[in-house]
Amino acid sequence: MASTGGLVVRAATRADLPRITAVLGRAFQDDPVMAWMFPGDGRRRRQLPRFFALNARDEHFRLGGIEVAERDSVLQGAGLHPGEGTSLGAALPGDLLLRLRLAVIAGGRTSAVLKGFELLEAARPRDAHWYGRFIGADPDRTGKGVGARLLRSVVNRCDAKGLPLYFETSNHDSIRYFERLGCEVHGKVALPNGPELITFWREPR
Repeated sequence: MASTGGLVVRAATRADLPRITAVLGRAFQDDPVMAWMFPGDGRRRRQLPRFFALNARDEHFRLGGIEVAERDSVLQGAGLHPGEGTSLGAALPGDLLLRLRLAVIAGGRTSAVLKGFELLEAARPRDAHWYGRFIGADPDRTGKGVGARLLRSVVNRCDAKGLPLYFETSNHDSIRYFERLGCEVHGKVALPNGPELITFWREPR
């Protein structure tokens, strides 16, 4: 557990799940990738919490791959990271149950979404690394350092484990910030008829 200015970052528990899915749903409401996956503001508001719940697997809780940032017991952001040696979870083509669950929330977009996830999976390095998937702060807390604290927590964990960090982002405005943390642009992935993501790689320090 780490605290800076009253903001505490800690490993999440299953009891945190409703608040995690709610805050990530708000955080990613205007994200280009989520808009591609779930067109329509109203549909996105309904489906994003379900999508993040689908991705919050039990093993991620056990491995400490889900963290929350809170101040005075108010959850202000969350990070969902499958962690070391894991893949995209809900995107696994061979996982029938997860495919069916994704189909329920993606509807007619399921085929395109699965294809996009397969492209992201193919772009990932084969070397051992820690996979950082989602970090989001409540929109009311934008610019308050919540997302930065969650990212720093992942970076510190990778340094302690001696593992590189790999992640994707559709936020092209944050490239310089990521580079200051030692991240380097690894490549780009264009989703089918969708936005382009930039991938980053960071060697441990």
